[in-house]
Amino acid sequence: GGNLNMMPLPGVIPDGSAADPGGVSIFGIYVGQPYDYVRKVTAVSTIYHQEIGDLWGQLSHNRNAVVLNNHTLAYPLPGQPYPTNFLFNYDDDLDVVSDVATGIVRTDGPGSLNDFKWEPAMGVWQLDMVDSAMSFTGVVHNLSLTVDAVKNLSLIGSRGIDVNLKPGESEDFLIDVPFNATNMIIQLKDMTGPVDVYIRKDEEPDLDSDPAEYDKSTVDADPDAGEWDGSPPRGELHYGLGDSPPLSEGRWFVTTDNPDDLNEVDFHIRVIFEYDISLENSIKLVSEEPEPIEDDLVTKSLLTVTNDFLVGMMEVGVRIDHPRIADLDMTLVSPQGTRLLLSENRGHTNIAYGVTQTDVLEGDPIMEDGFEAAENDFIEDSTMFNSGWQLEAGDVYAYASGEVSGWTAHSGDQFIELNGFEPGTISTNVITAVNQFYRLTFAYAKNPDSEDSLEMKVKVGSVIDLKVTASVEGENKSLDWEIKQLEFTATETSTKIEFKSLEEGEYAVLLDTVMVAEVEPANLYATFSELENLARDPMKFNYAPYATKEEQVLFSGFEDAPVGYAKLDDEIDGWTVTNEQVRVSQSAKAHSGGYYATLSRNKTGEGDETGGAITRELPTAVGQDYRLSFVTHAGGNDAEYVLGGVITNAFEGMITLTNSIPASSQWTTNRIQFTASRSVTPFTIRTESAAVRLDTIELIGPGPHNLAEESLDILRGERAMGDWVLEVRDHRVGPDDSGAGEKIDPTLVSWYIKIIGSDAEDTEVTDDKDRTYTRDDTADPLENGKKSRGKIVDNETNYWTVETCEDSTKLTIELSSIKKRNNAKVSLLASYGGFPTGDASTDDYVKVDMNDSYFAKLELDDSGHLPLQPGELLYLTVQKMDTNTTQRAIYDIVAKWNGNCDDEDPPDGASAERL
Repeated sequence: GGNLNMMPLPGVIPDGSAADPGGVSIFGIYVGQPYDYVRKVTAVSTIYHQEIGDLWGQLSHNRNAVVLNNHTLAYPLPGQPYPTNFLFNYDDDLDVVSDVATGIVRTDGPGSLNDFKWEPAMGVWQLDMVDSAMSFTGVVHNLSLTVDAVKNLSLIGSRGIDVNLKPGESEDFLIDVPFNATNMIIQLKDMTGPVDVYIRKDEEPDLDSDPAEYDKSTVDADPDAGEWDGSPPRGELHYGLGDSPPLSEGRWFVTTDNPDDLNEVDFHIRVIFEYDISLENSIKLVSEEPEPIEDDLVTKSLLTVTNDFLVGMMEVGVRIDHPRIADLDMTLVSPQGTRLLLSENRGHTNIAYGVTQTDVLEGDPIMEDGFEAAENDFIEDSTMFNSGWQLEAGDVYAYASGEVSGWTAHSGDQFIELNGFEPGTISTNVITAVNQFYRLTFAYAKNPDSEDSLEMKVKVGSVIDLKVTASVEGENKSLDWEIKQLEFTATETSTKIEFKSLEEGEYAVLLDTVMVAEVEPANLYATFSELENLARDPMKFNYAPYATKEEQVLFSGFEDAPVGYAKLDDEIDGWTVTNEQVRVSQSAKAHSGGYYATLSRNKTGEGDETGGAITRELPTAVGQDYRLSFVTHAGGNDAEYVLGGVITNAFEGMITLTNSIPASSQWTTNRIQFTASRSVTPFTIRTESAAVRLDTIELIGPGPHNLAEESLDILRGERAMGDWVLEVRDHRVGPDDSGAGEKIDPTLVSWYIKIIGSDAEDTEVTDDKDRTYTRDDTADPLENGKKSRGKIVDNETNYWTVETCEDSTKLTIELSSIKKRNNAKVSLLASYGGFPTGDASTDDYVKVDMNDSYFAKLELDDSGHLPLQPGELLYLTVQKMDTNTTQRAIYDIVAKWNGNCDDEDPPDGASAERL
């Protein structure tokens, strides 16, 4: 912040009239950073004018404006000449006294200087001084505009900023919390001293009041409970839904205070948001069939969202073929009618948005076998496979991992060698569809005891007859598995897969993990989003086809890192040493390159069981899928890795993943697939006593996205439910083909929307019988035969309603769930007298509990304790059977009834009034 240099000054105010006003414009430019937001604005103007009441002056910036002087009248003093020189000191801060003694005046309005608060400071500030009455002139001698700015950490993003605080000094930061964030993390690192951190909703923390006013602070932390107390060199202060007040959408403030009155402190600060990406609040819809794009017309395609939640983050993917894509405009229309321009006249003479990949295929395995059921012996008969494999000739041997030192299966615990006492041939038959595309994948390795390469023949029906050579040998005669993929088009309804040894001697090729998958070519979309770390450049600066394959997001191999032991808090190849006993070695034994790191036992203290540990933050984007791999050589089983804030199973939601690193006699690759819930994902590798060599850390993720012509963030907070429309407008006639003469049919090949949001607001709905009731994600009317999903967190209760037909005679309600260790069983309570609470003394209800198969059924007819009341509203309550079992329960509920309901639809929530 600071004083703006306004010009031109002095500014002559020409005389004017109401019909033809005269005026002067004076400009100043705030040259700070885009993340600087206004905390306060004051203005001081010095004006000479023969009649100040002729003037109307307005200060404007971006889309806000305030009238400073609105034909302000001068009041001459007795015996004094009429005043012509004026000094106006404008300050609309209500905490500042405005009177003759202070010389401070309020703006006349409309508007206020406070209207600029918490808006971007950067850009042009403009004063327009207008004379709208004849006969008098004047001059704006000086205009002093002071902008006090605060940094908005939300806009700075995951990169953060460096801060320096003088002794006893503090600095405030603004944070705009998205409505669907579940956790806010204030992270400080590279600290040269302690820092007190304070968080407060709506207002800046007041450290001068007694007591200080804030919502949460490091000064109240309990280090024994693992809470950070502001000590260097790094730390995180978390604020979530469980704090008071709970984290919510809106304006929050963070104050950093240097408690040291003698020494200054430096640190790096940033804010990180976490989001709950689960089945209930995220969805991806893909169009089903290609659609033609008509020349010089608008083509519309619809995707319908049936889930009722609010939009948090929006992602749109488009795959289009066209002889000249610069003819096209693309607009996304939300169910609420909001129109957003995705792309306009881009791509020149290029012919596609996105591409169809033939080298990346998608599909589910129709056959997968790793010989896990086979007897660990010489296989001399097909029955010894205990699976669908047939022994065609000779015999084979089934090994167990570890049976031979250093020999480990590619997957599972077993694998086979294609020679037993004599060369073997095995086969299996896979059910296929004629003309369908398939992919055969298998793992193979050379028997390390053989001095020569080994060969086998692979046959797939009548379409593939291939010789495969295994020649790669692992370190110290260990197995080095290779992967082979063969793609084929089936010619019969049953396809025979055969592996035949071509070796007459004792040794043969080793085989494991045989898989056949039905596959289709995959679309690589031109993707639009606002995701941090992915949406880097505006559409107009990118190049057709605006789509990029998966890319290497991060690679670390400790190359050229300083050799030897690292100290606590040292940075080595992007990793931070969080516990000593971390050593970098230069050796030809490295997995890749010439360097690797070793984590080992910390021997600095007697009985200290902790060992080396390193951590780093992986650059990720919320809701995107990643593949992480790292190679280890561990001497024991007490090492582990920790991956924070990730989703490995959408059913379970966000978790902190902690897995052990297996002991191994050679380099072993560890692989993890996850969905990120934050813009940086913390990754830690640590050990207690086992020495662990570490090398070749690689993160693979999606390629860059495009920033649309208009920001997708405008959709935040809108209801997702309804029809989303992609409008593709071809606004030029022709061309008939591409410049190369290739015939291209203008086609919308495919498009998708991906939405991550949060629960919808409560809505008041009136049905066709003028009955009004409240409905949200836990109080929905069940439709006949339509399955709905419910979710219970902690000890919540879910509510549903059912209304049968007037002539219904039977109602069945079923509850089911995927049986999982972290999923609780639920009970269903039903009553016609309102939502039952479970208190038999006040409620007349029936109850069913889930059985051990996670299933429950309630049937109502004209008999029993609760007879069916056709056409009346039945109230349902769902609650966890054991509130101590787990933190959540996710279940499916479906109601079915007979009768003629005259095709009445349930109340329409789309036109509901928001409460």
